[in-house]
Amino acid sequence: MPKVIILQRVVPNYRMALFQRIWDELGWPVAFGQNLTTEGMSLKSSAPFLHGFEFSTSKLGMTGVPLEEILTKLKPDAVIAEGALRLSSTWQLLARRKFSNGPKVYFWSTGYNTLKGLESRTAVRSQWIYPATFRHADGCLTYGDDGFNFLQPRIGRKPVFIAHNSIDMDEISRSRKGVQALPRRGFPELVSVSRLTEVKEFVKLVQAHLLLLKSFPNAKLTIIGEGPTRTSIEDASGQELDRSVFLTGSIYDERETAKHMNRADAFVMTGRVGLAINHALGYGLPVICFRRTNTGPFHGSEITHLKNGITGYFVEDYDVIKFAGKLKSLFQSDPNLKSSMQPNLDAYVATHMSINRMMQGFLNIKNHLQAASM
Repeated sequence: MPKVIILQRVVPNYRMALFQRIWDELGWPVAFGQNLTTEGMSLKSSAPFLHGFEFSTSKLGMTGVPLEEILTKLKPDAVIAEGALRLSSTWQLLARRKFSNGPKVYFWSTGYNTLKGLESRTAVRSQWIYPATFRHADGCLTYGDDGFNFLQPRIGRKPVFIAHNSIDMDEISRSRKGVQALPRRGFPELVSVSRLTEVKEFVKLVQAHLLLLKSFPNAKLTIIGEGPTRTSIEDASGQELDRSVFLTGSIYDERETAKHMNRADAFVMTGRVGLAINHALGYGLPVICFRRTNTGPFHGSEITHLKNGITGYFVEDYDVIKFAGKLKSLFQSDPNLKSSMQPNLDAYVATHMSINRMMQGFLNIKNHLQAASM
């Protein structure tokens, strides 16, 4: 079988379960920037499949990848590379493939810039650089159906596979079942988990919560995470900070996170939704967020897991008042919203959100490589 490596800028902890599985079943190692961090954390692992290298960064936002060193050490026949336009390896791999018989290249990405979206013809046209670049690779691997549907008709006859983005749902299931919830403080108990950045729009979430207090004066909102917009969130909370709005900071222990998730009645987000939806649904929490529009929020591929009435609810209009109104109507009509939705929600998670399903994308690449070598 051809020797394959996975090339990533960083390896976040939530990817370790997938990479362990790939190593166990396929023997594919991971090369990454050991001197870089993700979410303010550096990876603490000595797993045998991890190969750290020194990456460089520039003031222009480019990340320099020591590709020659990586290829010399690991000697791959094919590389599944993070398909980021600001990684030097994206361009180096294509040049090697075209001019010097370099290893086969499969780009792994969303397939487009989620911050621009695909909701209008103008937005679609603005994404031209992704198919224009990726069509020179041997194939692509996307996080979801949206990236597949965008790339597949635009990169000639090159194959596009899907590795439906997920996290270690088994760990979440163990924490959900084995960790006691924190004592309730009111109703509804709302929770949100993410890095505190502009695209997550937590100020809007706080504003919606403050409106909800008019109908549910005992409502509580817990935000788990840290980031550059914390001060703005605290300012927006005003007198409700530490009264009905609580910022825990970052929590890296899943069992500690579980205490908050198990207490909550729903997971809420007014900004960009990514893997947080997998996290929330793993705890049996219905997810309530805005639908993706031309003006935002620009969700990741994972938003396809939100099925109205099954795993949560969309707020159709991108408006804080409408968001608060949706929360009000949901909890007034069904105070037991979480328990009412859990049977169908859990069934969806079991079918659609496992590492097994994500793994299938990599198995498809293995099959493609084997067929090409015959």
